[in-house]
Order: sequence, then structure tokens, then C-alpha cells
Amino acid sequence: MDGIYRGMKDILQEYAASQSLYLTADEWRRQVGILSAAAKAIRVLDLSDIPPVVQQTVAAERAIQLKEILDRIELPSFDNVPDRNAAAGLPYKRWRLPETEIDIALIENGPRSGEYLVSAGTVDRLPEFYERVKKLPYKPGPAAELSDVYRKLSAGGTATIYDAYLSSPVGLGRILPPRWMLRLPAWAKSPVAGVASWQWLGLAVGLTVCLAFLYGIYRANRHLAGTRPEDSGRGWHTLLTPLAVILATTFPVPLLCATFRIGGTARIVITFLQTGALYLSAAWLSMIAASLLAETIVASEHLRQRSLDSQLIRLGMRFAGMAIAVGFLIQGSYELGFPTYSVLAGLGVGGLAVALAARDSLANLLGSMLIMIEKPFRVGHYVRVSGGEGTVEDVGFRSTRIRTPDNSLISIPNNSVVNTTVENLSLR
Repeated sequence: MDGIYRGMKDILQEYAASQSLYLTADEWRRQVGILSAAAKAIRVLDLSDIPPVVQQTVAAERAIQLKEILDRIELPSFDNVPDRNAAAGLPYKRWRLPETEIDIALIENGPRSGEYLVSAGTVDRLPEFYERVKKLPYKPGPAAELSDVYRKLSAGGTATIYDAYLSSPVGLGRILPPRWMLRLPAWAKSPVAGVASWQWLGLAVGLTVCLAFLYGIYRANRHLAGTRPEDSGRGWHTLLTPLAVILATTFPVPLLCATFRIGGTARIVITFLQTGALYLSAAWLSMIAASLLAETIVASEHLRQRSLDSQLIRLGMRFAGMAIAVGFLIQGSYELGFPTYSVLAGLGVGGLAVALAARDSLANLLGSMLIMIEKPFRVGHYVRVSGGEGTVEDVGFRSTRIRTPDNSLISIPNNSVVNTTVENLSLR
């Protein structure tokens, strides 16, 4: 991190002395090379408790916060820091930085087992520790030098290097001159929930455009639905809304956060909402697409809408859509940091509870599947079943409807149909 700070200080000094509006190509290239070394610093952190979806963003912030702390407090000499052999004799396989609550602990499980890292508990509390020390002066060194250069270039608008990182206009550096962005008025740099006011303004404009796009797609969907006959069922236009949500959450929202360098709690909240909307929309899309695909197959095979083959195709595609939707929800829960096995166990317990509460409905559903597979009769056959007889008009997922000779309509639960004798008089 000291090497990164020295490199960034040199680039800022050259930029300030040049009086040019933009960084040169060489300065951009050097900056990218310097910042690529941050991955080595991030590797000393145990990020196992950070949800995967925000891990990349949070890791860089936590590394800078830890550096901000170390640049302000007294550190022991390296002779007093235990090495791997000395740490092996410690009772708890961890070492605490004196006069702090910063722990370096042995990782005993997982892909990084055997390494000593800044503990997950410490990583989680680094924002709290940073708030305690951020008003202390920097010790002499690269951090103090970089801070001085940045203050001169930005007219003293930023208190710490971490604040400078969060409010850095790096995403706009090739569009607006960095010199202009660094010299924004104090009100534009004032933080609100850890994000500068100018960043909130840019993010609000971008999100408004995204919402306008989604609303336009929703209105177009409603218009297309109104032009279709009421009994025509779902159309392919119903895919527009979930596709629009997936598009907005996949590209514009992450791009806005990266462009305006949204960080801290605000970035975590936005990322959680974005990921949740993405996977819910994907699950929604899979259910709709499965239903539409079933109708397309039925139409392509020229099957009767109420025939047993049509019903079986619809049922199979519905189950496939549900399975895909559950897969998306499980993956989304993993990305958000929820334990996948707990989610699966919860789904299993929930499914068992539903099965016990809806035994009759499930029995009728299984009965409808047996009727569709075995085909003891078809729509239009004259049958005698459960003490009644008539012409089969429809086989649904819950019941079979029969029109009697006196023009009455009988609905017989499918579970009763498969568990009784069915006499198909049309096949005599």
C-alpha cells in the first residue's frame, strides 16, 4: 500500500505541475499498473464473511480503512511480531496488534487454510475502527505525503485518503477534467450517508433514466396485452417486463455505481437490491417462458387445447419452469450471503409443510398426471365413473368434468377417478 501511495503521489504531482486538463496516456497507464498491486494488500484480509456479490467492492474499501488506521497509530517493531513458528505456540492461533482490537488469525478451513490473515471479525469492524481514528493526524510517511498533495490539488476538500478514494471521479476522468472535479465546491463534496453530494446527484439522474425505461416497457406491455383477445392467453410480450428489469440491473446500475464511485453502505444497499431484483426477475422470466413454450409446442403439434396431451405438456413445462426458478433463487441467495444449504433445508421443510397441508390437492394433481399418462379416456369419450356417466369435457389439474345425459356438469376429483373403476363406453 505504501508503494501505491508513492506512485499515486508522483502522478498527482506531475498532473498538478503540467496544468493540462486531462491525465496523459502514460499517466493513465502508470496509474492502472500501480493500482493493480492492491490485490496483494487485499489478500491479507479474511473476506469469508462478506457476501460474494459485494466482496470485490468491500475488499478494496476495507484494505484502505486498515491502512488508514495503521498510518495513525504506533506499531510495534517487527522483532516483537510473532512469525509463523512463534504463532504456532500461541493457545488461540491468533495475534492481536497491541493497544487495538485488530486480530491476525490462522485460517483452519477452506481454500486458504494454513494462512494467517486479518480476521473476519476485524474486517467486519474496520469501518468502526476507522471512524475512531480518522481525525488523528497521519504519521510521517507515504500516506501523509499523498494526503498533502491531494489537499493542494483539491483545495483542501478531503479529510482522509479513504474519503478521497470514495469521492474520486475516476469513472468520469476521461469525460470531465479531473482538475475540475477535484475543485468542486464544498457543498458538492459534503458527504451524505458516506457518499458525496455530487455523486448522489449523478446517481439519481441515472436511476431516474432507468426507472423511466422500465416504466416505458411496462406501459408497452400493457398496451400489447390490451390489443389481444381476452381468451387468447399469454403472449410473448409478457416477457418484456422481466427482461427489462434484468437488463437494467445487469448493465446500467452497476455502470452508474462504478462511474460515480459509489461506495460504503450506500453501495452495499444498492448492490443487494440490484442482485435481488435480478434473480427474482430471472425466476419470474423462467416461469413465464416455460408457460409460453408449452403453448407454442401445443400449437405447433396442432393439439386440442383441452386434450390430455396438451395438459401433460403444460404440466411438464410448468414443473421445468419452477425448477429453473428455484435454481435462480438459490443462486441469488448464495450471492447475497445466505447459506445455500440452509435455504435448501428451508425449502425442504417448507415443501413438507405444504405437502401436509395440501394432501388432497397434491393427490388430485398426481391423479391428473396419471390420467394424462395412462389415457383411460380422452376428451369427448362417454364414460361411467363413480356412479355417474356422461361425456368427458375436460381433464384439469384438480378434477375431471363430465357432462351427463340430462345436461348436468359433474366435477369428479382426479384422485377419485384413478382409485375407482372407469368404464369407457366409447371404446366398446
